[in-house]
Amino acid sequence: TKGFEYVRGDLYLKQNQHLIGAGTNVTIIRRDQRFHFQDAQNVAMFGNADGITVSNLTIDCNNTTGTNLYKGDGIYLWGNNSSIQMVQVINASGNFSKGQESFPILIGNGGGTNVLTTNNVISNCEVSSVKGNYTTAIMLQGQGIIRFCNVISTDPSLVSGYQANATINSLIISNSCIGAANGFYKDTWSDTNLTIEYNTFQCRKGIFFSEGIGCFGNGLTLLGNRITLLPWTNNLGEVNGIELYNSDTNIQFSHVTIAGNTINSTNGGFLLRLFDSTYVTNVNNILWMTNSGYSMIYMDGCSNTLTANNLIYGNGQYVSGIYIINPSSKNDVILNNVVMGCNLNSIYLSNTGCVSVCDSNLFYPFINNAQTLVQWQSAGFDNHSVFANPLVANTNTGSFQLTSNSPAIAQAANLTASGITNDAAGVARPATGAWDIGPYEFEVSSAMQPPTHLQIHGLP
Repeated sequence: TKGFEYVRGDLYLKQNQHLIGAGTNVTIIRRDQRFHFQDAQNVAMFGNADGITVSNLTIDCNNTTGTNLYKGDGIYLWGNNSSIQMVQVINASGNFSKGQESFPILIGNGGGTNVLTTNNVISNCEVSSVKGNYTTAIMLQGQGIIRFCNVISTDPSLVSGYQANATINSLIISNSCIGAANGFYKDTWSDTNLTIEYNTFQCRKGIFFSEGIGCFGNGLTLLGNRITLLPWTNNLGEVNGIELYNSDTNIQFSHVTIAGNTINSTNGGFLLRLFDSTYVTNVNNILWMTNSGYSMIYMDGCSNTLTANNLIYGNGQYVSGIYIINPSSKNDVILNNVVMGCNLNSIYLSNTGCVSVCDSNLFYPFINNAQTLVQWQSAGFDNHSVFANPLVANTNTGSFQLTSNSPAIAQAANLTASGITNDAAGVARPATGAWDIGPYEFEVSSAMQPPTHLQIHGLP
């Protein structure tokens, strides 16, 4: 908005005001409790109205210290129909306790935890060199989209890539890269329709939901994310790929889909850890661990779950593959999973009555500390399952596609009626004949045929 010249201070944006910078040539530097602008461009950091657009600028928070609660805040907007795009925030820090967090990029509700904002977008932004306790790089509350963003932090403290600590209704986080202690963190409220899809995380905790007073009554979808867990020797229990945690005893998470995610850890932990969740679909996930840990899939107090066509690889370590305790119903189904190299338990149920169907899996080997295989099958489990090497492509490189002579081919139950139609790579099931066990269908590659009706033009 040319014609205005701001030189210093905490600036407020007017309604529907678009503050467009000039690429990376626009930089504002924060020291202590104020911004000091490097040039005379029309840029600002604070807005409390609707329809604001902030674009094309760099904010240097300058690792400020002092007593200002917002010392790590780069852009802080409250309202609807706003967007932050092509913005870089660097050197943000926060060292305050919980409740005094810093947010380098934020579009908030500004009116309490249950006031929804709508139609907000944060896209093509980067927060780098961020550090400090209780700092969240990017936050969007209410309804909107976060996409094509990067978060870069080497601080092993409590930095979160994304966070939403108020009511959510139809929020999408997609196609972004996060390197921080926590990838996505949420204090749950009465939320609906949150989708986290096709992101890349390198974190101690990938996607983490904690405590709360409500549930995702209308859907939580975690789709196609790639999560690499960073070591945390202080407490392996704090290393989690996807965790839905509840400190209460009532059901908190409902209608959850966890599909096509790849989670790997070099230092143990829990790869998929669910508490008090109902109507959960865990399908087509690739979970692998190279050192001893706890469990690949861990469910406590869950009900009405479908765990199907996952690949679980423990690399011969002292770890459990599928571990279910304190179930709250008899409607859990376990089908078509490959569980290999888990030398603590390949599968364990604290109450076998919680599972209505467990079959058509592949175990290599089958280990259950509570029952022998004969006892297990006598209880009605895995009488059509395979107990052999699945012969996948290359476990050393995380290539778990089936090879042509794999015993997992055409041995799985058909789950089309459950709404599962594709494998982890998007290939329609079945590729040929019956379904295959595991996240990937084996595809027969056709031999190359010579071209027909070939004509050559322009030669003598």
